[in-house]
Amino acid sequence: MKKILSIILSLAIMVSMSGIAIAADTSNQIEKIYFQYYGNGQYGKTIETRTVNIDSRIIEAIATESEDIYLVDGNEYLVQVSQDIYTLAEKIEIDETDFNANTSIFEMYSIPEKLRDDIEENIEREALNDNEDFSISLYVPANISLLSSSATDFTYQGHKLRNYIVDYNNCSVGPVNKNGSNAKNAAASLTNFVLSCVGCVSKTVTIFGLGVSAYDVYASIHGEVQYGSQGDKTYSLLVYDKKTKDTHYYDPYVQTWQEGCFSQYVKMKRNDTYQFYGATGKSELTKKTLSTTYWTEHYYDPLFAVQAAPVGFVDNYIFVNLYGTSCRL
Repeated sequence: MKKILSIILSLAIMVSMSGIAIAADTSNQIEKIYFQYYGNGQYGKTIETRTVNIDSRIIEAIATESEDIYLVDGNEYLVQVSQDIYTLAEKIEIDETDFNANTSIFEMYSIPEKLRDDIEENIEREALNDNEDFSISLYVPANISLLSSSATDFTYQGHKLRNYIVDYNNCSVGPVNKNGSNAKNAAASLTNFVLSCVGCVSKTVTIFGLGVSAYDVYASIHGEVQYGSQGDKTYSLLVYDKKTKDTHYYDPYVQTWQEGCFSQYVKMKRNDTYQFYGATGKSELTKKTLSTTYWTEHYYDPLFAVQAAPVGFVDNYIFVNLYGTSCRL
């Protein structure tokens, strides 16, 4: 009898452990996104998955940490170039600590001068902020398509186009400081920030909750600040990701690629606001996760690169207003 009970108990334990293992495997599954090839170097998302193994026009990819960039295989990615079009690209890692260390890479992939200048400027800005989390990846037209060895570019409404996209991760704005006896008033006025760009509708982003200020958060934790003092301090900063896209078009008359349109996209990731008041003797660092996206006028308009010819067009910069200070992203 004891032997039978022992066997039953062993089987129960095995079944239990098997169930745990199955649950673990399920939780670790990576969600796949499917794309269909429409020809002319263009891909689009699809819900069709049944023909992925027998129809080369359906391929699978997985999401990356970067918005609208999907890993296909190895070093091949699909990057979004319009609201519904993706193109195949190769990823190149950039040295974000030393701009000059990238010279050979820039020459190897014929990176446009305007894009090089943009990379250099962003490296210098983040160095001034002592931003150690900053990183850069560069996406260039793929040399070898999944379907054709010559599909390095894409055709849109009869025009040949190509994109170079720089993916800047964990960029920073600020910190913007407000110190002294007016620090409390500044924190009490900080409820949101505004993203704006000439040619685009501005967007207001709530930070702490509707109608809730930075000071409200502090007071709910440490109590009201009864008076201001010269030692009071507050600062606020923003962390965001940014993509810069340099779109070129092929001019059939001179048979060469020309600069078309330079545009940008941002995704706000986090706000950090610090407060210290002498009246309480206590400090508080509040970190709020953000997810707002914003882009310049022609970021999702590939054809504008041709329409702007023969002069390369640069979209206006995106600005954010933080603590009453206007900062360029």
